Amino acid sequence: KNMKSLSLPATVIDVILHKKRSLIESVFNVLKNKLQLVHTRHRSIPNFIGHLLSVLLSYQLADDKPSVHIPYMLQGDCA
Repeated sequence: KNMKSLSLPATVIDVILHKKRSLIESVFNVLKNKLQLVHTRHRSIPNFIGHLLSVLLSYQLADDKPSVHIPYMLQGDCA
């Protein structure tokens, strides 16, 4: 009630990624539910890293993965 609202300067990339938030959340959903990324019984750091790399590799090889397309003008020179 007593706090003032703070407007943050938003860059163009931030606006695009905010609009694509549902797509980003669906990628996390695939990683967590389909590929079982969340696993709480890692006994060592190498075991955790091995599990993480295997999940990311299986996601990379998947055929039906969502993707975020950023317009061409934002990736390179705008000239």
